[in-house]
Amino acid sequence: MKRILKRLCIALAVLIVIGSGVVVWKLWPRTKVLLTDADAIRVPSDGAAVRDVLWRPAEALPGLINTADDDYEAEISEDGMTLFFVRGRPGKNADIFVCQKADTGWGDPHPLGNVNSEYDDLGPELSADGRTLYFYSNREGSLGGFDLWMARRGESGWREPVNLGRAVNSPFDDYGPALSPDQGQLYFASNRPRPDDAQPLDPDTWRATLRVDRQQRDFDLYATSLADAGPQPAVPILEVNTPFDEGTPTLSPFGDFLYFASNRPGGSAVLISTDRAAFAAPMNRPPISATPSTQSPTRWTPS
Repeated sequence: MKRILKRLCIALAVLIVIGSGVVVWKLWPRTKVLLTDADAIRVPSDGAAVRDVLWRPAEALPGLINTADDDYEAEISEDGMTLFFVRGRPGKNADIFVCQKADTGWGDPHPLGNVNSEYDDLGPELSADGRTLYFYSNREGSLGGFDLWMARRGESGWREPVNLGRAVNSPFDDYGPALSPDQGQLYFASNRPRPDDAQPLDPDTWRATLRVDRQQRDFDLYATSLADAGPQPAVPILEVNTPFDEGTPTLSPFGDFLYFASNRPGGSAVLISTDRAAFAAPMNRPPISATPSTQSPTRWTPS
């Protein structure tokens, strides 16, 4: 009898120890690793994919920037104090606007003087020193539908824009200029025929806007080197281009990733990234959340 009681006591003690251990384990504070900006973003690290960029939900800019017209293709200066964007009016043309940031917020936007025309002027891309503005336009003097143009800022303001010429532009549509961080290359999209096209298209058969029927011709990404003597002949980025559309390129701040939009198969996300060093196979990126009243961003540059 004593032996049985002894065994029961030992078993009870073991159960108490195990139970106490379970309780302590349950109540013990755990360290949870989060990816955060120390403000609004808090994502568990075990749920984030490698190389993902975390974003806050998009918010409409306050003040007088957004209007009943279409306001899009925003570009901010290197110091964050000047904002360029496009304002398009239904049934009319689109112009580039600019506004300055002050202590009280963004000021009243105004059209960019000598740069705009009676045609569509779109896609502002500002150089790092703020003295050169690239954009695309279908104004008179273009080689095709839309061409890439450049305007320089002098002491008295912006000078008359100049066409980047035949080394860059084509008789088709060329759009979406994006500078590399070292300012040495300019990326853009074009629906010009590829070198291996058996029957090049006649551009005069389908002049329109960039929202044309693209059953005959898709957009590809191109790059040109910006030399002192002028832009060098543009070359296609063969590792990235597909029989589908690639457009709106932009590079990460260090130039190691190229981001662009594509309607290629493979997912609902339109933002694609690829390793700049080797132009590795592009990867789908998750869509950016936006509030219902805002437009989807046309540029996606990680901060």
